[in-house]
Amino acid sequence: MSYLEAFIMGILQGLTEFLPVSSSGHLVLFSRITGTESSLFFDLILHLGTLLAVIIVFAGDIARLAAHPFSHKSKMLILSTVVSAAVVFLVKDVVKQTFDGALLPFFFLITALVLFCSTYFSPRHKSEEIGVLDALIIGAAQGLAAFPGLSRSGLTASAGNFLGIRQKENASYCFLLSVPIILGSAIVEIIGGNFEYVPSGCLLTGFFAAFLSGLVALMLLKKVFLKNRFDVFAVYLTVLSAFLIINDVWLHLF
Repeated sequence: MSYLEAFIMGILQGLTEFLPVSSSGHLVLFSRITGTESSLFFDLILHLGTLLAVIIVFAGDIARLAAHPFSHKSKMLILSTVVSAAVVFLVKDVVKQTFDGALLPFFFLITALVLFCSTYFSPRHKSEEIGVLDALIIGAAQGLAAFPGLSRSGLTASAGNFLGIRQKENASYCFLLSVPIILGSAIVEIIGGNFEYVPSGCLLTGFFAAFLSGLVALMLLKKVFLKNRFDVFAVYLTVLSAFLIINDVWLHLF
């Protein structure tokens, strides 16, 4: 792995972890185009970079949750996390078979459709609080995003929109929910072991690229949440999906 590859993968991870376009899908696509293979340890470092970005941007919210661990919001976040983990466990064998990238256009299109519908067909009446049913649905949506091409932030944000959750609360909930899932992914990678050697310079490059681009993505997406303009990302994913289909059928560029 070169420094340039580490930098690009870090940027991709940081931006697409939070922007509703699927980080796993874009990393699979990058690997498919360039032939670059990541490693468990490098993936772990990228996850830690994005985790640090969330912690910094939402430090106030995290501090309030830590001060009130038995608050309603804390309980709902735990419920959503448990549901996400259960869904991932149920589909994990199927998910493994999709990392060859063959179904990326299909999953990108699903994300685009969900984003478009949540932008224009969400209820006008908005709720300030996440309920039990809301937490169950958002958690399930996050679990399904284990498939590359299905965006975690896109599916959870759209679920919140469909459920009529006010934009500011929806943004806070979805981003806070990313903390345990990113941390959980890191733990799974540690348990998986068998780490391949990656030069320390590449690790640092990937970490800071993921961290800084993650900060940018979070700041941008907070504004997108408030304006409920996910349709821009829906257009991008539709164009990307169309290009991938054309490439697979006719161009065969990669």
